[in-house]
Amino acid sequence: MADFPARFHFRSPMQFGMQLACAPGSMTNIPESTKGVPDAIVVAVITAHEPVENNRWITERWRVVGVVPASAAADEGRRVIRSGPGGEQYMWGGFRVQLRTSDADAYYFNLIGQNPSLQVVCQTLDNGELRPVLVTADYIDAMAHREAGAEVHAAAIPPAIYVLLEQFILEHYTPEETQSRRKRDDGIRDTG
Repeated sequence: MADFPARFHFRSPMQFGMQLACAPGSMTNIPESTKGVPDAIVVAVITAHEPVENNRWITERWRVVGVVPASAAADEGRRVIRSGPGGEQYMWGGFRVQLRTSDADAYYFNLIGQNPSLQVVCQTLDNGELRPVLVTADYIDAMAHREAGAEVHAAAIPPAIYVLLEQFILEHYTPEETQSRRKRDDGIRDTG
């Protein structure tokens, strides 16, 4: 497990996460023990198709509502979870947030940032529908997809996934030590 020295100006992810985890009523299915964090977290993405009123250019919109933990046995593909006059919501199953030790620093900076989030990379189909294709906790990977022309949406990290991510970070990430700067004496002195 990585040791986060006190001289770093960051709060450790465990401190930040435990504040979230201890909020009353915020935790529903956090594992009792997160030892042996898996290299992938199974999730589902929720998208919404909503009507837009009082807009002369569009009559409907698609958006990513969020990401939720899922079971490994969850169905892949899309299913309607809500339908009504305010639009429809769809759950897309079968996604895995891959955790790589080489990307642990990106996960760390994601969690200590202002808005820790999972990035959902989507395709827009011909009918305008938003179809998720990838979910990642690595904001650098998401930025590369965005630069390649993909549509990327940020979704808040659910507490159960947050705890798994921070445990992964604590097991696999060691912060780089900062080098103290010293004035360099080149042997040149002002003799005047």
